[in-house]
Amino acid sequence: MLRYELKKLNWLEKLALAGVIFYFAAFLFYGVVCVAFPYDLDNEEGFILNQIHQLRHGQTIYPDLKTPPYTVGNYPPVYQIVNLPFALVFGTHHWYGRMISILSTLLLGFLVGRIVYRLTDDIFAAGISGMFPFAVHYIYRWGVLNRVDMLALALALAGLYRVFRAPHKIVLPVVLFLLALYTKQVMIAAPLAAFLYISKINPKKAGLFAVSLGLSGLMVFLTLYGLSHGEFFKHLILYNMNPFRWSSLWNYLTNMLRFYWPFFLLAAAGFFIHWKGDAKFLFGSWFILSGLVAISAGKDGSAVNYLIELMIAGAILAGVSLSFLRKSVLWGQYILALLVVTQLGMIPHLPYTRYWYGPVPDQARYHRARSVERILRETPGPVLSDDAALLIRAGKPVLFQPFIMSTLDKQNLWNPAGFIQDIQAKKYSLVLCYFPLRIENPQPDERYSPDIYNALRFNYKPVDYRDPYFIHQPREPLDQDAGTSPNTAQ
Repeated sequence: MLRYELKKLNWLEKLALAGVIFYFAAFLFYGVVCVAFPYDLDNEEGFILNQIHQLRHGQTIYPDLKTPPYTVGNYPPVYQIVNLPFALVFGTHHWYGRMISILSTLLLGFLVGRIVYRLTDDIFAAGISGMFPFAVHYIYRWGVLNRVDMLALALALAGLYRVFRAPHKIVLPVVLFLLALYTKQVMIAAPLAAFLYISKINPKKAGLFAVSLGLSGLMVFLTLYGLSHGEFFKHLILYNMNPFRWSSLWNYLTNMLRFYWPFFLLAAAGFFIHWKGDAKFLFGSWFILSGLVAISAGKDGSAVNYLIELMIAGAILAGVSLSFLRKSVLWGQYILALLVVTQLGMIPHLPYTRYWYGPVPDQARYHRARSVERILRETPGPVLSDDAALLIRAGKPVLFQPFIMSTLDKQNLWNPAGFIQDIQAKKYSLVLCYFPLRIENPQPDERYSPDIYNALRFNYKPVDYRDPYFIHQPREPLDQDAGTSPNTAQ
């Protein structure tokens, strides 16, 4: 049957299908490379790895911040717990966390394609919509990281799929949505869409769904609140209320529309065509609600991961639109295939992944990171580092999380006096930063609050540079008195 369907495709449709297959293969290759790379590919990866490391050693991931470690567990613990058995067997490494993200991303693609096929009986539309997410550069970049997002989204979509297939059976969806919420707390769009959908079919069942999810979620919250002596609430809610920048949100949204307007054109068309049953209400609601959640991308510390759910929801709408329009519009098979080919041609990966979202792992980066790891391992005493994974691999404790702690300092939610005293006392043998600490240099970014940055640059000097790491040692008194730092790292 598949061979028969492929034979019916015109050359443009075959080109479109070849395009998404190419991007899918590129994602798999990139995933293999990233799994084999032992160091951070994203700054937050190391701090997620540190939480897994803390659980492995029986420590809390929600400390009180009165004494070191000054680190924030700004996500619920499901993803870290899923990683924990691997950590207990293999030690603390990135590879299994990245494998979980890659498998979750593959499940997302499968579910999107499966849903579209059940709605359209169109293998071509299902194949395009199921593999298109791997062409989205947000997903291409994020789907391989040791972070919580892809697992959370896979659990949420699995819950929606179950509601779509059997809206009268709510136990499994409640469990899946609960796990998604306790993997990433902003995963509210899918359960809300499910509630609205079930309400349309069976209001009593919808009430039971809401009560079941609400009560079970509350029980888990109270349990974690009690076990952490209230710190779970602070870390997940209070410490996540970062300043909001409309300019950041505008930048994300304009770039998304700039590079994905054909995709959103197809997704928007999904609201104006006929679907089987009430599925348009379910997946259309999810698309709208995930768009509202995407607004949180403007919060300081947020990134394009807040746009991924919107793209996955849109892929379902776009797939249904593709199937309907190519069959009902004059020359639709050619016009819609050309639209898909145009979309794929607008998003080559290399410019985005290499320059917008961090370096691609390669041998040179590996050897530089390995040399820095060796330095940290051979240096006695505690070390401060912007890269947490290097500390873990070197057998050093992660004592400070720069961006989030500096944000809390600026919001007067954390008193850095004790930490600054340790810096002034040169308690740390080395300081590893992504920029040089020089007395004459103004603050280069917002990774450190002004008081912490000034304490660091007046008490530590750069002595080595191994891209992207500047290695600093404590200053001698003469260095501080001179008012300038030696030109030791260019």
